[in-house]
Amino acid sequence: MEPSDYKAQLSALRQLARAGKNLNAELKLRSLIDELKAQPKIEHSLLAQAYEMRCFVRLELAKRARVKKAAWTDGACNDYRQALVHMEKGPICWALSGSFTNLGSMLYGLGRYEEALEYHVKALSVAGQLSDPHGAGRLAGWNHYAGTLLKLNRLEEAEQVLKDALTIVSADNPHRVFLLKTLSEVHEAKAANLRQEAEALGNASCGMLSRPQDTIASGQEVCAEFSRLYAKPELGIVTVQVRQDQCKLDLGINNWELAYTLPIQAYRGYELVFGWHLPEGAIVQPAAILVDGPGPELRRQTPES
Repeated sequence: MEPSDYKAQLSALRQLARAGKNLNAELKLRSLIDELKAQPKIEHSLLAQAYEMRCFVRLELAKRARVKKAAWTDGACNDYRQALVHMEKGPICWALSGSFTNLGSMLYGLGRYEEALEYHVKALSVAGQLSDPHGAGRLAGWNHYAGTLLKLNRLEEAEQVLKDALTIVSADNPHRVFLLKTLSEVHEAKAANLRQEAEALGNASCGMLSRPQDTIASGQEVCAEFSRLYAKPELGIVTVQVRQDQCKLDLGINNWELAYTLPIQAYRGYELVFGWHLPEGAIVQPAAILVDGPGPELRRQTPES
């Protein structure tokens, strides 16, 4: 059979799949792939197309499957790998780089991040052999690669990839926004890790007790409780920190009873952190934190015994 005949078959099978007859298309693609592999002279481009098409047909079957969903998905991934084997027999080109990125993205979507990373590396390796002075062709590859590193919590590597990419990608390229968005997500992840580290250190060093309240406490009630349980104003200047989302306001007041006059409506959505400066030479600085509840709750940080 001539290559043109196989191309006609592939076109017909593509139409069959578009009509939603994926199982029928999958069976016919099996036969076509076997026939192409049996030819004395292997047509790598045709085999690549056939494997790629069967990959997407099997993905559609996986979406609708009640059983053997994983088998269809694994088969689809293997088909794309085979398609890439045959694509690599041809010339180095952007389509090959894009196909490596596609398989990496497919594996990423399945939660197989380490495997995805391998293909994103290959995509960038191919792209690096092509002329791309302003980085337009590599932008998606860099972004997918960094996003996968982010998912693996390899944050320093992800940040460096994105920073390097941003020095190459032309400043007037509107798709830089994707690199910047991923870089912001890396910074957010780094900040979250630091917060967790700080919280763990705080809990380990001074302990944490909590007293939940069933109703929203007024500022007066909070300060009264702080006074009764924890505070000795003669120790020094009280510090009050008001937090909401990423914003915070630090106040130092000589009379800690003024804290409840802060303009916060029932403290809903806020944290109000009380503490005080101990005289020089004192051992540990206790603090109390009011956090939004069902009603606020007052948490006490106590020194280690």
